[in-house]
Amino acid sequence: MIKEIAEFIENLALGPPWAIGANFFAGHVPLRTQAGLDIPNRYLAVLENAGGTKLENVGGVVTATPPSAPGDTTFWPEYVEKAVQLLNRAETYFTAWADADALYNALRETSGWMLPIVTGPQYIVCVIDPRGEGAVFIFN
Repeated sequence: MIKEIAEFIENLALGPPWAIGANFFAGHVPLRTQAGLDIPNRYLAVLENAGGTKLENVGGVVTATPPSAPGDTTFWPEYVEKAVQLLNRAETYFTAWADADALYNALRETSGWMLPIVTGPQYIVCVIDPRGEGAVFIFN
């Protein structure tokens, strides 16, 4: 699912053109880009953080209500509560902060997103609930 999340964010077209493999990375921050170049000073990475919980279906309803939708007893055959971290870096604090803020404001409290199909099934985002505002790294 990490590839689908990365492609979804790339398609939002926020900030600089985030291009997967060039200045945008999924799962880790590599030493070099896909083209073999040093990674740029300004980049974004989607990192897996804290995993997810799969709720088993029992009789057409979930066995427990997901934290993002208390009281909802809708049938979710393979519901996953997935936590990811968006990490960005830039040469100045203000550039990095602006990138983080643009992503935070575009994603927070949104719902109903269809993630792009990259490697397998279609995923739908129920609710995006940031745990906190962006944090940034400064390139030195």
